[in-house]
Amino acid sequence: MRAFKLLVELYEVTDYMFCATSAMRESENGSQLAQEVQEELGITINIIDGNREAELINKAISSFLTEKTYLHIDVGGGSTELNLYVGGKKIKTRSFKIGSVRVLEHHDSPVMWEDMEKWVKENVRKEYGKVTAVGTGGNISKIFELARQRPGKTLSIKKVKEIRAMIEGYSIEQRIYQLQMNPDRADVIVPAADIYTKVMEWGNATSILVPEVGLKDGIMLHLYEKNTQQGKIQF
Repeated sequence: MRAFKLLVELYEVTDYMFCATSAMRESENGSQLAQEVQEELGITINIIDGNREAELINKAISSFLTEKTYLHIDVGGGSTELNLYVGGKKIKTRSFKIGSVRVLEHHDSPVMWEDMEKWVKENVRKEYGKVTAVGTGGNISKIFELARQRPGKTLSIKKVKEIRAMIEGYSIEQRIYQLQMNPDRADVIVPAADIYTKVMEWGNATSILVPEVGLKDGIMLHLYEKNTQQGKIQF
């Protein structure tokens, strides 16, 4: 956080927003950590809830969506955010305590999975027509990159499973050095892929659109809108 503050000062940033998600939301000392950062550095960390996180991510993906039906899946380390779009409007949203790190460390439970499955099957209805999944998060972006698909094109669920199986055949070291993954991505990408494909299957989505945007992009749009409204950005 001290390094971030130095970068903010170096580039003379006039407005910024620091957000903490699932890990800080659920840790016993999350608010204490945020308070210590505030006292030592004068930086405010916003510990946002699942709905606010989904709202910011939705800002970033809205320009990629049409009037079709979409099931947006955002998989993080500690939670998965699901949003259902019908006719260009978001009609349902829900956050689940199932994430790539949580699954990797076996902190998920059958009850959580059953709850998520029930929500998807109840809300993604046949009358909405064909459903396209929309995937955000670093893991699905890496899977899309490894699939060598052209930007703007969807990825079939079959292809996602093929890439997942290929990755699983590599050791953690091989994933880092041969597949060019960050160390903090190499161990969680397989459980993350499982979350995406399970949700796709429950929602009968045969393909997934990967716009390669996420929370950070939503934060930037939020800041842009705020500063434009306040007259700090002029054209």
